[in-house]
Amino acid sequence: MKTRSFLFLMLLGALILALSACGDEGSGAGARPVVRLQVNDQTYEENVYSYCWPESADDLVCDMDAVALVQPLRNVPISEGDAVQFVLESDTGAPTRFTATLLGFDDVRDLGTGSVAEYPIVLEDNLYRMRVDAEYDDVQGQPAYVSYVFGLAVAGVVPPTPTPVPTETPLPTPTPAPTLTPEPTVTPPPPPTVTPLPEPTETEELVETAEPTETTAQAETAEPAPAPVTATPEPVATGDLGELLLVGTVRVSDTGVTLPVVGATVRYEHESLAFPERASTGSTLTGAQGQFNIGPLALHDTDTITVSAYAPGYEAQTRELTGLEVWQAGGVIEFVLVPIPSARATGAAAAQPAAPSTSAVAPGSVPPLTLVVAGHLYVPVGLQFCQQPADGERTCTELPAPEGSTERLGLLRGSAAQLRIGGGRPTSVRIEYLTDTGIPTGQPENRPGDNVVLFIITPEPGSYIMTVRVTWTGYEATYFFRVSVSD
Repeated sequence: MKTRSFLFLMLLGALILALSACGDEGSGAGARPVVRLQVNDQTYEENVYSYCWPESADDLVCDMDAVALVQPLRNVPISEGDAVQFVLESDTGAPTRFTATLLGFDDVRDLGTGSVAEYPIVLEDNLYRMRVDAEYDDVQGQPAYVSYVFGLAVAGVVPPTPTPVPTETPLPTPTPAPTLTPEPTVTPPPPPTVTPLPEPTETEELVETAEPTETTAQAETAEPAPAPVTATPEPVATGDLGELLLVGTVRVSDTGVTLPVVGATVRYEHESLAFPERASTGSTLTGAQGQFNIGPLALHDTDTITVSAYAPGYEAQTRELTGLEVWQAGGVIEFVLVPIPSARATGAAAAQPAAPSTSAVAPGSVPPLTLVVAGHLYVPVGLQFCQQPADGERTCTELPAPEGSTERLGLLRGSAAQLRIGGGRPTSVRIEYLTDTGIPTGQPENRPGDNVVLFIITPEPGSYIMTVRVTWTGYEATYFFRVSVSD
């Protein structure tokens, strides 16, 4: 009897555990919310830009798509009077905060907590990007959010130009006659005594009464002829020009639409034969409206200033100008990048991307790579560039990075990082951590080729040389960083 009771209790306990497991499965976080843009009766979807969403109570998954921030899939046409709504599809319930931010402007609107939010458009005709965030304070015990970016092409109705109505010129208002006040009677003084003058001589009469000749009259009445005007050319600035701040914007153009790029990399190199001590290099990221600034730089008319712009998924562009050209342009440098072709033309020439000659490889001719961690931008301390011609021997060249620092970069284990790779789209990316003597310390990370690669800092605390090997068709480059990882 006791044995049967024991078996019954065991079966009952197993049944309770099974029911509890089923209940746990039904209490998951649910699918990640989706935000859509609806204009009148048309609905538009975008790739998610950024999110942190739990797959379970102990597993919070986060990711970000930098391209979705820079270039939405399309710019939705919006005209005056259109009904614009943001629709939130969520199995988790109402968000704690639901907001829309007009990127590049100080404009953040609260959309409430409903699943459909009206957004009245009161914008001038232009292209805009709108980021919509749905935030939750507690999903499986953790804060979570999703973020989408939509492109808006606002085109309002232009009012017709009014036809001017002729107006009559008003007649002048008659001025009333002034009231005359009688003047007091004044007794005139006695006339002065006049002494008669002597009679003029014949010579004096001729001088006083002689008529001026025609030539004399013309000389007295004619205005002097104006002096001939000679055009004076403006002097061309030469020699030492002074300091100048370089400013500009980086935009991307695709399918006839041009938008500013947020977070594009802009690199410059300043060379001066007249003042070698002024030579400098540097890099920066573009702001909310794609703007950047460099310097100020002390310029000489013979200087050479090279500025390059890079954005993920777009072909890099380079401007090489003299100091005089930069000075005459007021320091303004503009870039409009075009997408990297998804498919190249067939043929041997098209199959091989142009690579610099191994006999004289310059750091500037190798596609740049930057490491972004916690909003900070880092460049490698050096690199190795290798070429593999279709019918030749593999050759490699060691190069120092033009802006690299030998100081170790302090990285936090488990933090998110991003690689931004210039040039064409690579075929593969490999991340590996070595000791200072070059010995591998763990399993390398192999990623599909892309111009933006997201990854996590995974090594145990310690000092490493982090290598990033990027492979393109026909050539590859390995970039080196000196890092220090801590918990």
